[in-house]
Amino acid sequence: MEVPQTMLQVVVTFKEWTNIYSRLSTDILTGSAPLFIDIHGYHALICHADGDVVTRHNRLRDSFADFCRRACLAPELERGCGLTSTKDRTRPADVLVPNWSLSCSAAFDLKVINPLNSSFLLGASMTSGYTAELGEKDKHSKNDIPCTERGWVCVPLVVEVFGGWGNEAQEALSRVAK
Repeated sequence: MEVPQTMLQVVVTFKEWTNIYSRLSTDILTGSAPLFIDIHGYHALICHADGDVVTRHNRLRDSFADFCRRACLAPELERGCGLTSTKDRTRPADVLVPNWSLSCSAAFDLKVINPLNSSFLLGASMTSGYTAELGEKDKHSKNDIPCTERGWVCVPLVVEVFGGWGNEAQEALSRVAK
């Protein structure tokens, strides 16, 4: 089984945005564009104003769930909210896959992370996958306890905005593909 084309398209779309924003920057220089937009389109990678970040996350989530469906894994979307007595609204599972390992369900939680963020830039410039690894640690720190309480295992699916997947995501994708 192959990784679905839609998962790759979401990440590759950055290249398309770069071209769009480069054309818009010409409009800015000629005075025909009303707003300043950075010429490389990096702002679109992180801006929450128009929902691009959420849309990208949800497209990746849906693509991964479809990938799991094609592997006959019966995924469920957005599980975990409100299952505790504390009325916690967090959802440790963007995609929940029952019976992932030893009758234990896996809570897959997606995160798209930008290595150009000033707090990651130095480490990302020296180590490949640096921000993806930090994203995995962040997901574990937030989700390991809620997942354990539910009898699930936390599996972060972290992808850098330029396409690099975290180690745990690569292992999970390879396992689903088998």
